[in-house]
Amino acid sequence: YKKNNDKFKNMQNQLSPHIKTSSSNNFCSKYEFILIFEGKTFNLNFDATNQNSNNYLINEQAKKYGRNGNHKEAVWTLQTLLNMHIEPEIAFEFLFPNINEKIDNILKQVNQYPKDSVLHFTPNFANKFHISQEKIGYIVDKNQLYIDLFNKFKYSPQVSTVLQREKVLPNVTKQENIENSQLLSTFSTSIASSSSDRKNNVKLALKQFNGMIVKPNQEISFNKTTGKRTQDKGYKDAHIILDGLFVDGTGGGVCQSSTTLYNALLYCENIKILEANRHSMPVSYVPLGFDAMVAYGSSDLRFKNNGDTPIYIHTYSKNDKVYVELYGKKNNENITKKRRSEVLRQISSKGDIIKNDTKNEYSDLMDENGYYRQKFSKDGFEVQTYLDYYKNGELIESKKIRHTTYPAQRGIVYKGKPKPKFEEFQQEKILN
Repeated sequence: YKKNNDKFKNMQNQLSPHIKTSSSNNFCSKYEFILIFEGKTFNLNFDATNQNSNNYLINEQAKKYGRNGNHKEAVWTLQTLLNMHIEPEIAFEFLFPNINEKIDNILKQVNQYPKDSVLHFTPNFANKFHISQEKIGYIVDKNQLYIDLFNKFKYSPQVSTVLQREKVLPNVTKQENIENSQLLSTFSTSIASSSSDRKNNVKLALKQFNGMIVKPNQEISFNKTTGKRTQDKGYKDAHIILDGLFVDGTGGGVCQSSTTLYNALLYCENIKILEANRHSMPVSYVPLGFDAMVAYGSSDLRFKNNGDTPIYIHTYSKNDKVYVELYGKKNNENITKKRRSEVLRQISSKGDIIKNDTKNEYSDLMDENGYYRQKFSKDGFEVQTYLDYYKNGELIESKKIRHTTYPAQRGIVYKGKPKPKFEEFQQEKILN
């Protein structure tokens, strides 16, 4: 309050037209406020004749407005300031320097402030959520305290009042935190048939999401979370799909991580999928239309928490499966969801493309007729995916998720020099 010199000077100027200095003999050299709480007494004494030490009071006006011990004038001053809609604590501070600091020190001993329940997310433990008990607070209404003091001060320069505390509820209860940490969805895919390097990649990518807390309105990018998949980060070389071909690439298998996460997100309430992309051809670990291909710099899985409470993510692997679990607040207890993939049409392949092996790149792979098949032809599919909502076993709504088209794949066959028959090879070897 001592920093508010200009404010108090302005208040003195505003008071001048309202209050005239009284000539009565209603003087008191001491003002006393006694605060009582549970048998304990706190005394606040103010010397009306020793005001000049306060740097926001002007010396020549120190004897005005009740500061000189004129009790009646002090009451008039307080009443006028309150009528001017000045906050009670500021009005009292004008007349009784440092009263707010003294009362605040008392209230620190009296008040019991509420404590919110705190939730700690520990996904790798059996008990994934540690939730503390909230505490109710009991606090003195400071504004009301000043009003009570003023109402008694009207009649006497010595005032006593019993401090009354009000119950103050915490903002967050333990029950609310329990409700905000329910299992919303879980999804798993198998990595049993994968190579050890591919398993490593799938687990490593999902590990980056374990323990993640997605706040309300927060957007998450798979690529930003995992970063570029490099050997320095522990990723191994394994098969990836490139233009319909399986080739080795660092981080092969990460698309299964994004797909597992994507399907868990589909089942989760308050999640909005911002981006999800198909592979160039169907994958084996999810039905058509439910894959989510990622490629750093070109294809991402992005989602947003559209709810007003956090989403908690737990990922882990067990028995050659990888899992994603999502926790948060349930809005519909009796609603269950099921995925559905509908093939709208099958797109016939146009057969093989024959290429001449002019550089003899595949000479060792040629069959006896001089052919090497690099890729089989495959039909394509146009697919519509749905999320069906059931209540008490009855379908109540079907939401379209994605319209996906997997293009038909033409086979690739290289033609070159026929591979010699075994007998001819042996005879040529003897002659040589």
